[in-house]
This record gives sequence, C-alpha cells and structure tokens, in this order.
Amino acid sequence: MKTLLNSIILNLVATMASASTISTGLYTTPGKILVGMYDFDKTMVVNSFGEAILLEYCDPNCSYESCDCTGDDDLADALKNSDDPEALVLETFGGQERLDRLNVHYQTLKDAGVDLYIVSTSWYAVPAKAWANFIYASLEYAGLDQYFPMEKILTLDDPGEGEAADKGLVIREKLEELGLDASDAIFADDSEGNFLSAVQGMLSAETLYVQPRTGLDNDALSYIEQRANAAEATSVSELPITSTITRGFDDPKTISVAMYDFDKTMVVNSFGEAILLDYCDPNCSYEYCDCTGDDDLADALKNSNDPEALVLETFGGQERLDRVTNHFQTLVDAGVDLYIVSTSWYAVPAKAWANFIFATLEYAGLDQYFPMEKILTLDDPGEGEAADKGLVIREKLEELGLDASDAIFADDSEGNFLSAVQGDLSAETLYVQPRTGLSNDALSYIEKRAEPSMFSKSGKSAKTIKQDSSKASKADPKADKDTLEDSPKGKAGKVPKTPKTTKVESMPIEEKSDDSGRKNRLFPVGMRGDHP
Repeated sequence: MKTLLNSIILNLVATMASASTISTGLYTTPGKILVGMYDFDKTMVVNSFGEAILLEYCDPNCSYESCDCTGDDDLADALKNSDDPEALVLETFGGQERLDRLNVHYQTLKDAGVDLYIVSTSWYAVPAKAWANFIYASLEYAGLDQYFPMEKILTLDDPGEGEAADKGLVIREKLEELGLDASDAIFADDSEGNFLSAVQGMLSAETLYVQPRTGLDNDALSYIEQRANAAEATSVSELPITSTITRGFDDPKTISVAMYDFDKTMVVNSFGEAILLDYCDPNCSYEYCDCTGDDDLADALKNSNDPEALVLETFGGQERLDRVTNHFQTLVDAGVDLYIVSTSWYAVPAKAWANFIFATLEYAGLDQYFPMEKILTLDDPGEGEAADKGLVIREKLEELGLDASDAIFADDSEGNFLSAVQGDLSAETLYVQPRTGLSNDALSYIEKRAEPSMFSKSGKSAKTIKQDSSKASKADPKADKDTLEDSPKGKAGKVPKTPKTTKVESMPIEEKSDDSGRKNRLFPVGMRGDHP
C-alpha cells in the first residue's frame, strides 16, 4: 500500500505547462527587486511536504484541536528519524535537476544583492517555531540553508480550520522594517488565500501566483532572476499601491483589446442593483423578480425622476465622466477594440442587463464606444456562484485571433478577478481597488499600454515614464481570507476550477428621497454587495 507521503507527492513540474502570473503595481516597466520571499510547500518544494511528514512520521491524528507533534523539534526530528530523509527531501524538491536549478536561482539572487526570506504557515496545531525548525532542517538536507538562516524564515501559526494566516501583513511589516515598499519585493505563493492576502486592499509585495500548485518552475525562477538584475521601475501609479495588474512573465506589449466590468469599475457604485431595487422591483431576488422583460430595467432608469443626474452621479460626477470619455477616445484613436464584460443582478436576464447598460451609456454620451454587440453580459448564476467571465474573455480573444497578453480586463470583484487569472490567464487583469471605479492612475496605465510607441510587438519596452519615487505611508490591510487549501483537513487556500463568490451583506446606505418619497440607494456609505 502506498504511504501517505507517496500519495501526496505530485512531481509534475516537468510535464505541466506553467500558468503562473505576476501581480504588480501599474508599471509600464517593472524594476529591480531587493527582496525575494517564498512560500515553502508547493512553492519552494513541489508538494505539501510538511503535512506529509507530520501525518506519516510524527502524529497521523494531528488536527487543529490536538497534536502530539508540537515540541520545538518534534517535526524536524520526525524528518531526521525517517528511513531516508535525504531521499525524501530530494523528492520534495522535485529531484536533483530541480534542486540544482534552485541552488543556481538563490545564488543568482544573492549575487545581485537580493535579500531572501521564506514566509510560510504551519500545519494544524504545530507551532510556528516548530514549523520554522522543520523548514530549516529540510533546507539543511537540500544544501540550501546557506541562503535562509533561521532569522530569514518567517513562520505563522495556522489560525484554524477555514482561516488563512495573514501573510500580507507579515510581508508589509518586514518590508517596512527594511525601509522598502511593495515594488521592491517579489513574494511567491501557490495558495489562493495567501495570494489574495498579498494583493487585496493594498499590494503587500509584487506577488507571483504559482500555478499549477507543484512548485516554482523554470519560467518563474527565470522571471525573478530577471527582476533581480533589472533597471529602475517606470510607473504611472503613486504609492501606496492599491489597484494591480496581473499578467504573464513576458514584458508588457501594446494591447489590442480593453475589456471593462460595469458596476464599481466603469461606474463608481452598484448602479444596476440600485436602479433595480429602487425603481423596478424592490423585492427582486434570485427566485423571483418583476423586472425581467428585455427593457424593464432600462425603462426603470428612463422613467426615474432625473436619469441624467443619476447617471452623472454613478460615473463620479462631470470631471470623472469627462476623464472616462477622454480615456475611451484615446484608446479608439490607438486602434484598441473596446468591450464591456458584466454579470446581471439576481433574476434579471443577461439581455435585459445589456439593454440597461447601453441606456446608461446613452445618457453618459459613451454609447458611441460600446455598440450593443460589444456589451458581453452574463446571467447571474445564483446566490453563492460566480459567472465565469474568464471563459467569456478567452472565447472572445480566441475569436479575434488574440491571446491574454493582447488584452487588459478591468474588474473590482474578487470572484471575477480570480476567474481571469486562475488556471490559464484569460487576459492581463487590472484589479480595481478600492471598489469605487477605475482611478486616474488605472486609466492612465491602460492608455500607456495602448501606445504603439511604448512597446514593440515582442513586448519590449520602447520608452519609459518618470517614476514617482516618494514613499507613502503604509495603510492597514483589508484582505479576504475565506478560501481553503486542498489538504485533507482544510488548510487555507483551495483553488476551485470555477471561482465562487457570494454577494456580501449590504453595507450601510445613506438613504436620500426623491420627490415621490421613494428612497434612493445610489449613495453607499460603505461597499454595497460583492457583485459576482
């Protein structure tokens, strides 16, 4: 019978295509890094080595509630006392060839002056200190301990079933201690929860999302090495970094397509939901809605007291509407093909949602940029489900004879962001944060990526933009950690094939009344609902 260790080993590095991505600030040319930070299981090594040793050689019944493997050296000793620790370590690093490649990688970074760290969460009830000792013992067997002395191994306790430790906070605190910011570091991790903790709210470090979850491959290692020897970054964004761009490892090139979500991305709030509940059917739900005719929602907007004023407000006022208009004209002049990719609300059909968006664009004077055939809408699949925007994007780009590197997709929703970047990258994805519409920095970044003179067809930057070198203060993190890793006992971070998201409970709303006395939901005090 195969042991648990053999059943967990997933040495697929040589046979699976890389789908890893890098999430950065809105740089036209990312620059030199000074710090490299690595997760351990499934990132530095190719499997869940710590869990395997824990359950196979230390305590097969270890759980969140109790564990007979919690002493400082218990887990490290379990490895040392196994039948052949050297063979186990060699296998978890993916074999001799991959281990040699990692040795070259870390030496290359060390020679470039890059400061190296491991940032890793323990398993179950095993304390962070014991987990650090186990990692160090593994590195000693692998001959990599010279790159990661104990003080460079930053470990966190497992906070419990269904919870993800906040690696983003640990990263920000370490960089602040070093007098650096997110643009100075790359953090590599395979876990969805850890990935999100590093990119949501504010960017903790440039984050390399390891896909498939079988360890850093040669492309990923080469990208980090390239960044260790790069020139200074060029950027259109200010610090601290909130919105990010997630893309492949090739240098950015001139885009041919730009795709935009609607609510909280093109506009600054959940406009569709507000019109639906205020002017069409206040009781609309997933089960029933009295606003499902092709033109019902669009007519609700048209028949409101002052649709022009409502539309102007949802676009953030005249100044922002003028900026957005200029943005779309700039892209059209550059030959960029424009699309909207948006999911409807509740039981409102996709066609009715498209008609509502077009009516909104007409009031805003933006309909010239998005004829009906360029508005790609999806039905809301139901409570707790996310429509697969990534699939819609991939199919459209394939129809156009293009690939992910030819397009930028902008969206504010966690579920839509993940659907576009997990597995195969659907398009370079601009994650809009905070969820109050595309900022001027984000619009400017997309415009720069549309300039033919900025990039060659191969993606090599042709010119640069002066970087803002000011160091802004660090903000408090705000990261969702509601995912589970695919371990038998639920460690944080599982990556589903189809991203799932739920509409969160509504935040407080500042209610204003129109002349008819009907309450108006267009003025959220906080963030209203996560639209899938």
